[in-house]
Amino acid sequence: MSIIDFSTAEIDFEYYDSNEMHPTLVCGSIMFNGDANTAEEFWLLKDYEEHSRMASRILELKESDVMIAHAATAESRCYLALGVDPCNFRWIDTFLERRQLTNKCERYSYGVYYDKNGNRRESAPPSFHAWKNQGVDNRKLNCGYAVSVGRHLDICVDTEHKDEMRRIILSRDDELINANREHIQAYCTSDVVHLRPLAEQMFQDLHKVTDRVLTTKNIVNAALRRGRFAADTAKMESIGMPLDLDKLKCLQDNYDLAKDELIEDLVVNHYPFFVREKDTKFKNHLLGTWKFKTTQIVQFIEDRGLDKGWPKTEPNSRSPFGSYKTDKDTLSLYGHIPEIAALAEVNKQIGQLKWFRPLSKKEIMDDGQFMDAVGSDGMLRPFFGPLGTQTGRNAPPAKKFILAMSSWLRCLIRPPKGEVVVACDWASQESAVAAILGGDQAMADSYESGDPYLHFAKLAGAVPMGADPKICKDPALVWKQVQDFPQRFEVYHMSKTDEDELNDMYPEIMAEYTAYRSHKKQRGLFKSCTLGQQYGMSANGLYVFINNTGTEISLKETERLVKQHKKIYRTFWKWADSIGSKYKGDKCLTLWDGWTLLGDNDNGLSVKNFPVQGTAATIMRLAVQKATDAGVNIMCPLHDALYARCKVGQEDEVVAKLHSAMDSAVVDVLGDSLRIRIDTDIHGHDDVWIEEKGEANYERLKKFLEPQEDSMVARSKITEQFFNALRGR
Repeated sequence: MSIIDFSTAEIDFEYYDSNEMHPTLVCGSIMFNGDANTAEEFWLLKDYEEHSRMASRILELKESDVMIAHAATAESRCYLALGVDPCNFRWIDTFLERRQLTNKCERYSYGVYYDKNGNRRESAPPSFHAWKNQGVDNRKLNCGYAVSVGRHLDICVDTEHKDEMRRIILSRDDELINANREHIQAYCTSDVVHLRPLAEQMFQDLHKVTDRVLTTKNIVNAALRRGRFAADTAKMESIGMPLDLDKLKCLQDNYDLAKDELIEDLVVNHYPFFVREKDTKFKNHLLGTWKFKTTQIVQFIEDRGLDKGWPKTEPNSRSPFGSYKTDKDTLSLYGHIPEIAALAEVNKQIGQLKWFRPLSKKEIMDDGQFMDAVGSDGMLRPFFGPLGTQTGRNAPPAKKFILAMSSWLRCLIRPPKGEVVVACDWASQESAVAAILGGDQAMADSYESGDPYLHFAKLAGAVPMGADPKICKDPALVWKQVQDFPQRFEVYHMSKTDEDELNDMYPEIMAEYTAYRSHKKQRGLFKSCTLGQQYGMSANGLYVFINNTGTEISLKETERLVKQHKKIYRTFWKWADSIGSKYKGDKCLTLWDGWTLLGDNDNGLSVKNFPVQGTAATIMRLAVQKATDAGVNIMCPLHDALYARCKVGQEDEVVAKLHSAMDSAVVDVLGDSLRIRIDTDIHGHDDVWIEEKGEANYERLKKFLEPQEDSMVARSKITEQFFNALRGR
């Protein structure tokens, strides 16, 4: 029996300029109930009468009709370009259904596919033993249209012809596009032919792979929820994130200068992991350019006695004993060592600044660039990657999504004059979700205290029950009790001499400050433990994590933290331990809105984390829908926060609507046993948006957001500063 027993309209558009508020439409095709004889075609390129005709045809569709598309976010953006609200329709997105089917399911992540020559191939999951993979096709299949049709319908799609048509369309050459009108329109129509049978087969496959735990009704309802989020995402992409293009241009122009300054600070103040070398590319550079030297880090590792435990690469002909690894993950293991932490931070900052620099033609062809997602109106419109992670969070490409970058770069977000950006985020959302799902009253009490991490420390006896959460977060508040406090003292970085002098001047206040400084440290430890346990982190993992934050702790102390968490929140742990058993029995875990973790996840910690983080993501998707329906211009979600744009003077109304949508989403999914607090920030045109954790990098690099002197003059000054710094060491 068919799962799709309702009327459908299969939709596809061709377009270009996806970085603009509305893409430029080239053509569109509609088919009904999978019947090729019903296909209707519309040539839309700069023909606004045809726009109106297609919009009218769409609006004629019955409320019972369901739109089927592959990547419904793109098709929904085309609806917006026609003046049609995609959220007024129900959608099934075969792209998102493919993502669902491959969410920890090796059966559909691998298997039958067709190569570019039309040859039928078959891949298999890689074996744990590398030698078993030799000569075996271990290609993991993506979620593209051609791959989806090949894997689920065993039909070959001519990808070479498809790529050629897309190349012509993306050329933005209207004359060339019109010259290929017949081929492009036929190509567009060919993409709707398989949509209904593809959706039907995907539903059947999901029904089978869950061993019928998911009913056909559950499957369709979940698909419609995902389709609605695709339409919401289209609206968010169209709204866009406003950028300060002048600062962005300066950052591009000053990339080399910023890179030099970051490296020189590392070399002068921490350790010379980089050295200057002559470079034919920069012949006029007096000292040459900075090069990372393996010999330097080898010397550092061996001088510090770290050589026995430091991870190495596999032996090869060039390195018979393997080489010390210097990748991000390896450096993070030694983040508690100041020099390594500084090296990792410099690598991170340079890596992210690279995304803004002008790229070579090859780099642009391979990966694209940040500016590809910026429209002529100065708005950033990246692909948001809906349901791109195991738990259903969005997964936008980091190099094009500014909110996923280093926090200091948020200073590049600047609303136009007369507008503001409103940010609303749930406070410690996952702690509250864990308390509700786990039915743990002690955990709920910790959340309702206003600071779940400090409350945990209180329950464990690490700080007094009267410790003030506000002062623990900001010890400087202690000094507000003393009106004549000498401003020359920096309370965050006091020397021993400063402390001795203050002890003589204000013994009672200094005793209080010392206690609160200890409380702040304890709060940090118990926060790390809380977050780590929500992710199922072992004591060893937590030990590494805490030490990488710069706080020294022994493995024995870490193990005691974990034991305290399991003792105090024993009800939560009983529930969490039951998740693994349920997963093994059902071969899947399903969230409130139907997003499902399928049965091939062999990481027990990852499985335990799925219900909490997945439920938080579910609440976010529902909040986006409710806020959109309330008329709020949502820019994007990020983890536990929603970001919106509005006119100056409308802030209070928008904040009220966002809070209402977010509160309502929590109640719908989890009930009203615990209200999750919401924090709000508003950023105007003249504000500089800087998160607290990004302040240091902003202060260091903000000058590169402004025009700099001629490159050679600036480099000469940097060279002089470098030599002066070395003389002073």
